[in-house]
Amino acid sequence: MKRAVVFCLLFLLSGHASAFTWSSAAEKTLEQMLDTSGKMSILTMNGRAIAPALSPTGQGSIYYDTAAAGFKISSNGNAYATLVSADSPVFTTKILLPDGTASAPSMAWNSQTNTGIYRAGANDLSIASNGSRVVAFSSADVYFLTAAPRILFGASSDTILTRFAAANWQLGAAASATPVAYTLSVQDGVGTDIAGTAWTLRANRATGAGTPGTIVLAASAAALGTGTTLQTAVSHQTIGGGWTIFGSVLFANLGTPANGAVTFCSNCDPPTLVDQTCTSVGTQTGSIAVRTNGAWKCIS
Repeated sequence: MKRAVVFCLLFLLSGHASAFTWSSAAEKTLEQMLDTSGKMSILTMNGRAIAPALSPTGQGSIYYDTAAAGFKISSNGNAYATLVSADSPVFTTKILLPDGTASAPSMAWNSQTNTGIYRAGANDLSIASNGSRVVAFSSADVYFLTAAPRILFGASSDTILTRFAAANWQLGAAASATPVAYTLSVQDGVGTDIAGTAWTLRANRATGAGTPGTIVLAASAAALGTGTTLQTAVSHQTIGGGWTIFGSVLFANLGTPANGAVTFCSNCDPPTLVDQTCTSVGTQTGSIAVRTNGAWKCIS
């Protein structure tokens, strides 16, 4: 009975009657494949270097390729693909997986099945960590989906870019009792007498008659602080071998900003020795205007 069962099994696996050869040695090997209950426990195949014919439509074939040192399989008349090799599986055709979810990604690890890669939607390749969707790749964008994502650079992760709030990037990690100072630099040159490059910080452009955007440099925002009064402007400015250029403002548009504001009044009169209060009734050749004690003072 054992012989008949094993014979039929190998006949079905081969898909062709001519692929099976019976001998007394084969009979012994076939019997060794069966355990004490008569069920197959192992199937041993002799290898071959030349692939057999493709499996017929609606059938499948498997053989051991001695040249590739691995099993190859053909199904439904398709070409043979490597199923298992000596070191790791190598597939020469597509691997089709279910979409998966964040809690059960279609590609995961045996030790943690809720961490891996899955398809969240059309053209959406997502990465899950501990059951949560954390990164997504679309055909045009990359999304970091945690509430306050951080990008860490360097082997020691000492350079960090964090989403502090909506439309607000922060250099460094979360607030700390020992915050770390950061420097934002432009690429240096290497060699002899290499000229430096500019670092341009530009606000958005306006359209039509719209007012262009402004660049605000502030030490901190008062709403975020506690304790001593915070500065609402840059604490100091160091200029080495350069200059500061102020935009042009008409006298009528100077406004009433806080004391310490500095600008260039394009139609202000030059200051006089008696009174440096800005006016626009004389030569109107322009002056640097400084806001002090609630009034604009012009200096030449």
